[in-house]
Amino acid sequence: NSEGVEVLWIADVENLAPRTRKILLDELARREFMPIIERIVSVSSTSDPSQWQVRTDRGETTFLLKSDDDVRRIGVHGAMLIDAAGARYLAPDTRKLDAASRRVLERYL
Repeated sequence: NSEGVEVLWIADVENLAPRTRKILLDELARREFMPIIERIVSVSSTSDPSQWQVRTDRGETTFLLKSDDDVRRIGVHGAMLIDAAGARYLAPDTRKLDAASRRVLERYL
């Protein structure tokens, strides 16, 4: 709300009605920079920290992942990665990623 107090928690946007989900996701996209991961190009190592190179809907980028805890499941099939600078990267449906990218994410989820 206007005082910064959380008034609602939506555990999984997939459970919302399609029209409501679209309105919510469109509004969040307007307000927050959150690139969509289309492919994981490489990960430097399986130990912490690791450097990730990914292709997103906004182009290729590289970021540092400090910990395995910075990869979080979102809903049933989604994932969010939070880099060392606090930027968030979203894979809304990991089933749509190529097989190699899915294998990488499965190690962390």
